[in-house]
Amino acid sequence: MIPTSQSDPTNLKKNGEKAVAACEADLAKNLLEKFALSGEFSEVSLNTLDTLVKETLKPSLSRPFTEGKSFFGDLFGDPEEFGVREDDLEATPAPALTEPWVEAAKKLQATAAWKVSQNHLVVRVTRRNEAGSRVLINAVLFAAIQMVQRQIGSDRNLDDWLAERHRRPGQMSWQSRVMKGYPAEPDGSEKKVRSWVLILPEVEIDCQELIPGLSSHGIIDYVFAIVAAEEAAHQLQVSSNTWLEWKGTRDPFSSEYLAASSGCISEAKSPISFSHSRGQALVQGAAMTVIRKRPVTNILSNGKEWEFYSVFRNTQYMPGSEKSYPFIYKVSRIFDVSVDLHIILRLLCLAILRDPDDFIEQAEGVDLTKS
Repeated sequence: MIPTSQSDPTNLKKNGEKAVAACEADLAKNLLEKFALSGEFSEVSLNTLDTLVKETLKPSLSRPFTEGKSFFGDLFGDPEEFGVREDDLEATPAPALTEPWVEAAKKLQATAAWKVSQNHLVVRVTRRNEAGSRVLINAVLFAAIQMVQRQIGSDRNLDDWLAERHRRPGQMSWQSRVMKGYPAEPDGSEKKVRSWVLILPEVEIDCQELIPGLSSHGIIDYVFAIVAAEEAAHQLQVSSNTWLEWKGTRDPFSSEYLAASSGCISEAKSPISFSHSRGQALVQGAAMTVIRKRPVTNILSNGKEWEFYSVFRNTQYMPGSEKSYPFIYKVSRIFDVSVDLHIILRLLCLAILRDPDDFIEQAEGVDLTKS
């Protein structure tokens, strides 16, 4: 029975969704009973029909990521928190491990685009529209991508490791290519690389079954991928001079190849909705973990605040146990872009390059240059 009280619209919505799901489940059961009694289906087992009906109904029963706040508690228990080496007051990081990121942050803050956003961009913090937030988010993400690509060009071992890790099923071994615009040598000369970083906004994720009876789908604001440099070079040649398009070959962001993505995704939020969006970010992470069959790192940001989540399958999960959940996650503190930009850039580079296990280990105290 759906309560008639108007005091809690959230409960009304949740109970209404449960009622709809129950009706659909009853409909499926009735259909199965009729099919079982029909001579036409006499040679088809009830279990087979049950599977077919569930697969047919799954998209209609799937919950959107944007409603993650209402059901992420069915998937996750309490988080584990991880720290970063910059916050360890007992350890003084060597200048060689800190200065590159501090210098990179200063360079980004000195750009014209950054200063324009500081002095001319108006963001209404009381609105849920995230367009203003994305201006700053994009600037930080693009700076991190440039740093990652240069890191790949200066570290042959890292480049080779990425090339093997992200090679898609049936794809030939990646060959080295000279990619213009990314000098890696001290004298400014360019080096050949095998691996190339891509970012795609607004990636649609089809219905993913997170646990039996609970599926989710929706849009992820940013997904990172690492592809063959030779493939990217071809696409750059056939694309416009405005942006990179993808023509004639299989899309690295398609559902077929998302399993080979970098394992890093990002969700943009407006300032007012940031604190209420953890559930959405975690459900997105769970869905990508299902797709990749490996952990995922999700980054939640409104431009000013940045929070990092790593999502894992719980290998000790016991269905039916009150204290057991199918997924676990680790979360950072919230970083402020005005004082922590050097940390944010370092963590972004790690998240794009590394699986969450390595990402967390290195965030806590090991430098990116360790491969």
